[in-house]
Amino acid sequence: MTDVPDRTPHVRRARLEDAPVLAVVHVQAWRETYPGLLSDELLANLSVPEHEAMWREILTGPDAEGAWLAEVSGDVVGFTLARTPQDDEAPRPLELGMMYVLDAVKGAGVADALVMAALGDEPAYLWVARDNPRARRFYARHRFVADGAEKTIAHWDDILDIRMVR
Repeated sequence: MTDVPDRTPHVRRARLEDAPVLAVVHVQAWRETYPGLLSDELLANLSVPEHEAMWREILTGPDAEGAWLAEVSGDVVGFTLARTPQDDEAPRPLELGMMYVLDAVKGAGVADALVMAALGDEPAYLWVARDNPRARRFYARHRFVADGAEKTIAHWDDILDIRMVR
């Protein structure tokens, strides 16, 4: 029998001391996810220290309980944030505000485990890049459907996001 590494995800709530590694994973996940959707310049200029500060704010704020991370073989490989809606006219009481998994573990059930930990079967909504078909298919498997709402995010190279709800 060969020694096969265990790729089973372990999901837990993120803690303040996780902010540094969450920042690194966040930046890496963006660089893996958004080539061709965001400019090379934007991706190259992503700042781990700025993301760490953002995570410290999240993990000491009112939405800290909605921050989850996934580890595989002891390494943080993804995260999600379920939070109070950020939209004035939110269609659901819960927003999946962030969800990123590193390419190395995509397809291993990490994202599924994160969604279940963060949302369970609760009604929720999220925004996803229109031109990210893999993410859209993933969310559709979790019963999210596009509701026709769109927004352009100017500070992210005018990327077009669509809203999905369940």
